[in-house]
Amino acid sequence: MHAYDVYLITTLANINDYRQGQKFLSRHGDSEVIHRVTSIINRKFSSVEQDGWTHVLQTSAFYPKLNIQQKRERLDEAGHRLVRWFTLPS
Repeated sequence: MHAYDVYLITTLANINDYRQGQKFLSRHGDSEVIHRVTSIINRKFSSVEQDGWTHVLQTSAFYPKLNIQQKRERLDEAGHRLVRWFTLPS
């Protein structure tokens, strides 16, 4: 999956997608796949400066009329959402 695809999925999902994802994580939280995905998110998407979001910023289709600060704000919001999705409530 490409970084820009991760961004699109993150921003297009709604609250029901989040709830469904949380149920899925609670059922399969010990899965190796879930651990790998969580690791990738933490290493590449948990802050705007990481590689995953850097690749999104380099994509010409990523809001071409916005300035770099506006783009970073969009990515920061998406990053927080993505990390929240892959964190189960205590």
